[in-house]
Parts: sequence; structure tokens; C-alpha cells
Amino acid sequence: MAINLTNFTSEIEAAKHLLGESTSTLLQHCVEFAVVGGWSPFLFHSSKYGHPGTFDVDILLHERSLDDGSFDKASEALLTNGYLRAPKNVYQAHRVLNVANEELVFHIDFLNERDPGNAIELVGVKGRMKSIYTEAMRAVFKYEGYRFHHAYSGIRFPSPETFIVTKAAAAVVKKRKRDAFDIFVTVQDQVAVELKRRWNDLCNCDGLFSDAN
Repeated sequence: MAINLTNFTSEIEAAKHLLGESTSTLLQHCVEFAVVGGWSPFLFHSSKYGHPGTFDVDILLHERSLDDGSFDKASEALLTNGYLRAPKNVYQAHRVLNVANEELVFHIDFLNERDPGNAIELVGVKGRMKSIYTEAMRAVFKYEGYRFHHAYSGIRFPSPETFIVTKAAAAVVKKRKRDAFDIFVTVQDQVAVELKRRWNDLCNCDGLFSDAN
């Protein structure tokens, strides 16, 4: 097992490394994906509003990469290079990184947009590393409008609208105030009139967005 010997100064610096290392491996194996979750508000809006950062990586896989074997090959490469599987949450990959001379466990969640047709069999993929279906994520690839960040070349991040809709369901849960904050900083950093127009257009064509209201 490959061990990363870097001693990171903080948890967020280690998490940035996790983001860069894991997505580079996916790109090398031609996996179609987008980075969802808390990285968008941190990377695109924290300079204006402040953001505590995030310590995991949420990867949304396109269904083509579930079928063509590219994700299976990439996940095997991750496992060879020191990532670990979890026997319970089989859609997660774990990475042990050293932060201030302490070994900490960081993880990646692999998500997909393919509806399994029932509420029981949410975890799919044939290889050793799995991914889990999350309904709201279908908006990310359907409506595109991706954002890109200079520090992570070639990595797709959701548009503000699709990011908001993916976070909306989680935000209504009492324990997920952080999701509400992520939505807040994203909305506040948009031109209000333009965001309203784009959002209304999406609400008119997809119930996922109107439900998020």
C-alpha cells in the first residue's frame, strides 16, 4: 500500500490534497464526473463571505463511466495507491493523511445519478468500489453549466443553480444547517436578477427545482 508521508499543517490543506489527488486519478482514467458538495462554496465564494471548508470529497459519476469500466479502473488505481475500502459504506474510499504529526482519516463519497427504480438497492457498480444513487444529483449533468477553478484544471463543479438544488433536500434536515449556509453564500454571491431568471426557467421545466423552493 502506498503511504503519503507528507505532514500537512491543517485539515483543510490535507483535504485539498485529497481533492487534487483523487480527481487527478479519475481524469487519468477518463472518468466522467463532477465534484459536488461543499467544495463549490469554499472555492468560489469563500473570499467574499468566508467559509470553513470541507474535509471530504463528493464525486458524482456519470452513468457512462459506470458502464464503460473507466470508474472500475480508476478505483483500482486508487486502492493500489493507498486508498481503503469500507465494508459498511461501500461507496466510500478512505485515505489516511498525516496532519500536524497525527494520522487522520479522510474520505471520498462516490455518488451516481442512475435511478435504480426502488428505494432499497441504491448502491451500484460491479467493481470493488461502489457508488450510491442520490436523486437530486441528476440535475448536475442534465443542465450542465459547469464551473471550473484555476487550482483544479479540468475538474467540473456544478453551476450555482444545480448546486443549490442538490443541497436543498439536505438543508431541511435540522442537523444540516451547514447545507443551508452553503446555499446562502452561493445565492448571495450571484446577481439577484439573473439568478431569479435562471431559477424560474428551471422551475418551469423541472419539478426538482420547484420542489427545492
